[in-house]
Amino acid sequence: EAAGLYDESVKVSQSIGNNSMIGISYRLLGELAYFIGDYERANLLLKKSIKLLREYGDFESASLALVSLACIALAQGYLDLATAQYEESLEWFKQVQEKQGLCYILSNLGYVRHMQGDDRTASILLREALELQRQQEPKLPLIQSLERCAWVAADLHQLQRAARLFGAAEAARERIGTPFPPGEKPLYEHHLAQARTDLDRATFDEAWTEGGAMSLADAVAYALEGISE
Repeated sequence: EAAGLYDESVKVSQSIGNNSMIGISYRLLGELAYFIGDYERANLLLKKSIKLLREYGDFESASLALVSLACIALAQGYLDLATAQYEESLEWFKQVQEKQGLCYILSNLGYVRHMQGDDRTASILLREALELQRQQEPKLPLIQSLERCAWVAADLHQLQRAARLFGAAEAARERIGTPFPPGEKPLYEHHLAQARTDLDRATFDEAWTEGGAMSLADAVAYALEGISE
């Protein structure tokens, strides 16, 4: 239904020659395609969006589209490309001090840096993301940062810690009514499997339950405790 409405928006915007709205509609269609896991279509739409938006001078929307492109590169395992795109978009978000976007980019970039073997930079970025967002609304970027911390913990074989963070993030998503998007599920499920496979069932379930019982503030404090200075 959303895709149909966005398609209609593109047609209306084209009929009146509004390139800015066409670019925004392409961005939203691209993000929708990403969320359902259609990376090829998402790439195409987002690149068209960025071209139009930059020509029009709407650098905010273009930067948002670039973040989504970086997420696709990350989901497909193109770490160097994801890094370049996250860092380019990060510059704009820093200039305007848009904290919600900054938090999301910093946590994702921290995860990418970990996967590239730079755990020192990863720790700095993840800590910055959590500290920046912990007093802000809305809470979804903070939950996403917890999930990135869980992914890193699983990859570092800190399995009980990972299970607690997974449990805390899942419970927090349930509280705000925001399920995990399918397009990001492969990375989520890969790291969740790391923790599940190498922990016995009882230990994993206990750690998950402990995490789920944490408030969001307590979960953030717990995540920060495990990030090296």
